Amino acid sequence: MPVRARRFGAFVEPAGVMLVEYRKSRVGVRMVDVRAAARPLAGIREAADCLGELVHEMGAERALLSVALRGFGSAYLNITLPQSTEDVLRPIVRREVRRSSPDLDDPVFTFTDASALERRRLPRPDTGVASAHLLVSAVPSGLIAELRDRLF
Repeated sequence: MPVRARRFGAFVEPAGVMLVEYRKSRVGVRMVDVRAAARPLAGIREAADCLGELVHEMGAERALLSVALRGFGSAYLNITLPQSTEDVLRPIVRREVRRSSPDLDDPVFTFTDASALERRRLPRPDTGVASAHLLVSAVPSGLIAELRDRLF
């Protein structure tokens, strides 16, 4: 019988790593365990090694891992645009990432529409259409490859 993958969320920054193991439940998410390594991390290789050590300490043979980064060349944006489909928004977001972070080498980015979190949902003055409030994260593509290679 195959080993079931355990779920982890990690926050990784130059000051250390925080790792949370969690399980989905009928009423949401339940934290199972929390580990932290509060030490200076010089680069993404050292950070990936630290994260791998924490996952290993928790005895996970298989892991589903979500990582939030701060530092190490990452960039975050909040963009307000007219509502549209992802295929229309993606090139605009790409342009804004490149414009706001020109030093970001070959950026890999993702975004989510946080409009549902906006309680007011006010229409735009000229159009009567609510805006899309996008939360964007971007990292250099080499950083993703380095994390993947060091962890798996």
